Amino acid sequence: MKITQLLCPAAAMLVLLTACAESRPETADAPRGILSHTCSAVPLTKGGETDGMNLLYAGDKLLLGGWRGDGEDYSLVLVDPSDRRFMQSALPDVLGVAGAARQEDCYLLLCTEHAPDGAEYRYTLLTLDDALSVEDEQDVTALWGEDTWVYDWCRLTDGTQLVTSEKGLRIVSPDGTVQDADCPGAYAKLCISPDDTVWVVPDGMAPHRLDRDTLQCTALGGDGLPREGHNDGYYADGEGDYALLYSDGENLCGIRTDDVACDVLVDLTASGFAKVSDCAVLENGQYAVWETDTDVFRKSGWLLTPRTQEEAARIRTVDVAAVEFYQDDMARINRFNRQSQDAQLVVHSYADEEGSYERAQERFEQDLLAGVVPDMVLLRTDDKKLSNKGLFEDLYSWMAQDPDFREEDYFMPVLGSTAYKGRLECVSFRFCIDSFAAQSGLVSGLSADTPSALLGLQLPEGMTYFADDTFEQIVLQRLGSYVDYETGTCSFDSPEVVALLELSGTTPKEGNPPDEDGFMGDRALLCRCPMRCLMDLRAVRGNALREEDIRLLGIDPSGESSGIVYPIGETAVLASSENKDLCWEFIRFCLNEENQYREGEVGGGFPVHRAALERKLAYETREGASRGYGYYAGSIPDPTQEDARTVRALLEGELTGALIDDALSGIVREEAGKYIAGDCTAQEAADAIQRRAQLYLSEQS
Repeated sequence: MKITQLLCPAAAMLVLLTACAESRPETADAPRGILSHTCSAVPLTKGGETDGMNLLYAGDKLLLGGWRGDGEDYSLVLVDPSDRRFMQSALPDVLGVAGAARQEDCYLLLCTEHAPDGAEYRYTLLTLDDALSVEDEQDVTALWGEDTWVYDWCRLTDGTQLVTSEKGLRIVSPDGTVQDADCPGAYAKLCISPDDTVWVVPDGMAPHRLDRDTLQCTALGGDGLPREGHNDGYYADGEGDYALLYSDGENLCGIRTDDVACDVLVDLTASGFAKVSDCAVLENGQYAVWETDTDVFRKSGWLLTPRTQEEAARIRTVDVAAVEFYQDDMARINRFNRQSQDAQLVVHSYADEEGSYERAQERFEQDLLAGVVPDMVLLRTDDKKLSNKGLFEDLYSWMAQDPDFREEDYFMPVLGSTAYKGRLECVSFRFCIDSFAAQSGLVSGLSADTPSALLGLQLPEGMTYFADDTFEQIVLQRLGSYVDYETGTCSFDSPEVVALLELSGTTPKEGNPPDEDGFMGDRALLCRCPMRCLMDLRAVRGNALREEDIRLLGIDPSGESSGIVYPIGETAVLASSENKDLCWEFIRFCLNEENQYREGEVGGGFPVHRAALERKLAYETREGASRGYGYYAGSIPDPTQEDARTVRALLEGELTGALIDDALSGIVREEAGKYIAGDCTAQEAADAIQRRAQLYLSEQS
């Protein structure tokens, strides 16, 4: 029986399925998450506990290892899949684990550590009991070399050890004899068949069988396998009748070497797994899969149990339509599909069918109004004009009917920032806060960031309000101050708008670039500060303005605060849907604490769940937080508790939901641009905006 499973951080089996750049929409070619229909999936790990971990060993239990989300001690978790019992232990001095093996009643781990006395690395063979306590440790650096980075390690049933590195493949027999094999490539993955046959798989190459007598490697070939030089799949240890497991991103296959064939074990097409970094077949026919999320820096384990055809046929489907689906949309949908036992979301992307975004948007709205879209939609903009049509369900009523939904768990004003005529027809699972930053000595006493309050500021000589266009910064970001969709009226011809236009006309057009240099040079009074995370606020504090002078407008020591809330995507349920209960089940799933924390864990927006927000703030104010934040990495100081208090003050204050309407914004920009160009007076521009905007609103009602 095989006792070795060598799936480790350095030698992880990566299966690229749906990963894409964050700025690109996620395609949805397949009709549904097929994996969720063919297999039921339950989590192997507990939320928040296993960030960045990997599957190290598979048998009747799973040994997981890796770094926690705080980036500190290497951690081990022992999971019993039968009852999901967890046992956890820490290895404080370990940099990584190259491989693990099961030996009778203990575990063996080859660990990489920092070497003393200036050497690069030290390798220690740890022996752990079933309680994950260290029973013995042996320094084996001399076997591999302190200047070598070990890529993969395994131990066979007879005690033979094998390791791959940039130097090739080294074999250590039980008596201590060291031999170097003729390896076809460096940094190769090691896989073991149930009969202890060793397979060496260099990156991009076919598996090679190792002859332990001659130390030669021979490539496995055949019509049923990927061709040499065109092998983009990934391999893992074999189980049962299969010498190797193989995945090409569409299927998880078992490779039989007697007739050189691949048998499909699990159909991974459209499974929603962005990357499967490890996998294993358990003794009872279940599959353990280790997934890397695309939206956050974490991994999660799933236990997959094949469904019968009868079980799959009983699953209800819910159609979800959108102009386009982005990475975070699909991650959210796929998480729901994998955990749901009786429902699956089926995605319909209009952008996949049309030649342009504009055409996709047009047809999406046409189908909505015609009643073609059956269940649920994801919206980006222009939702208010759709709310006039009676298309969507009131989600406030579902909250009231749900005994498990507690309003005290949420920032209800934020959750309800998209409400229309007392009805919550769209819900956003995360949001951005928009405010203005300024040097506190110049704006002392200002407790609101409304357009009228900003007009009351005294502009010091030689300064301008913003480094770029004042009118666009204030009016377009606070569009809801002048538009009332409920009555279908607007007030763009007010003296306030005329004054803002005149103020915008004084903004210097050159020598005042719209970046932090304009503020550090004391030329601009205000800086717009849209925040999806504390790093955004910290960037303004640390770069745009002097650290000691920064304050956000709308934050008043007396407790009165104001700001704008921008939803990051919205979900609506069709009033005509026959699956409203399942639609609400999906929304509740997205609103639970764990999913809310995952949504905004790494810069993705603030959650509406109070406990999830506190976890996010704690995560972002930890020591060394800024080092892991993309373009912020290492360039700014870590966020502070003062930054966290600033965000809390905004959330507990008078927040206004942002009005997002591309057509209306286009009218305002066009007519204001005529004044800025000198083609009309400020009053004439304001009157023109009023006429066109009022006509537009009348057409929408």
